[in-house]
Amino acid sequence: MGFSVKSTLKETQSKRSGSTQDRLRVERRRQFPSLTVNWGRADRIPYMKRFLNSAQVNVRYDESATDQGEGDLRDRNLINQSESTEWRASWTGQWRIGPTTRFEVSRSASDDLDYEQAEEDDSGVPRGRPPLRGSGGQERNKTSLDVRYKLRPRHLPLLGKLKSNVDLRFELSLESDVRSSGTGAERPVAISSTNRSKAELKATYSFSESFRGEGIMRFENDRNNITDRTRKVRELRMSGTLFFR
Repeated sequence: MGFSVKSTLKETQSKRSGSTQDRLRVERRRQFPSLTVNWGRADRIPYMKRFLNSAQVNVRYDESATDQGEGDLRDRNLINQSESTEWRASWTGQWRIGPTTRFEVSRSASDDLDYEQAEEDDSGVPRGRPPLRGSGGQERNKTSLDVRYKLRPRHLPLLGKLKSNVDLRFELSLESDVRSSGTGAERPVAISSTNRSKAELKATYSFSESFRGEGIMRFENDRNNITDRTRKVRELRMSGTLFFR
């Protein structure tokens, strides 16, 4: 059925010193699970072969964690801890009659903790895990659709007979990004929140070996949810390039 699965585990540890060995910085990064699944014959689904020449599905999932400490990575010497997860899934298909289509969805999230210097007991030894200095996080989501089609030379109303292929591409994307931050042990609050939507149609055409034309139609909205304002872009552009040989 054309399935392939790949799983990896990666762990790295590094040590970096400053002006003195007493300022040794230790960092450990773990990446697990990291999983990639590929289905190269997704067109074999019953009845789909009638409409598709080929289809492919890709899924990827990553999870990682990082610890930083002063001298070592015991709780009392921690400086920073962070965790992140990300997954991505896509479907690509070549229709028997029509365009090549790609649909993709991705999600990612990360959390970050910064620690103060640990309190010491009467003998000068740090006590347990230090208090929080602050925390932060980020969540990003994206959904996109990409459609490409080559229109072969033919006779069209008003345009007459085409002399070369017309390359058409339509892109649609929806994105959101939220960043949060907190002081001490307080619950993080959003400091940045945006939503972006974009739709673009692009066409290129070679009138001859010496001239190439291009047309773009674009609609874009970029909304800031904190200030409740939206930046709008509306673009219609026609251009031509002349080549001297």
